[in-house]
Amino acid sequence: MALLTVTAGVVEATSFLALGQVFTAFATGNLLFLAFALAGQGIVPAGRPAVALIAFIVGVALGSAVIRALGRRRWFPMALVTEAVLLGVAGVVALRDALWRPA
Repeated sequence: MALLTVTAGVVEATSFLALGQVFTAFATGNLLFLAFALAGQGIVPAGRPAVALIAFIVGVALGSAVIRALGRRRWFPMALVTEAVLLGVAGVVALRDALWRPA
């Protein structure tokens, strides 16, 4: 458990200092779930937290590239539009899954 705590702290510090001050609380939780799954503890499969961590890393990389390309003043409106589109897509997928779930 101490090793997992140190690893989570390193992830938090690295992401905050090197990836553009990114808040990584959910990434740290997914790292812990992945470690538990790989150690054979708990019921969470390793695939879900691994996909979440990969998506987080890709999102941070893309977000950092967009901020650098647009400059520090113009990134906020684009981030709001992107978030709205992604939330809309997630809502449509969730609604589809809720309405067309096989009995």
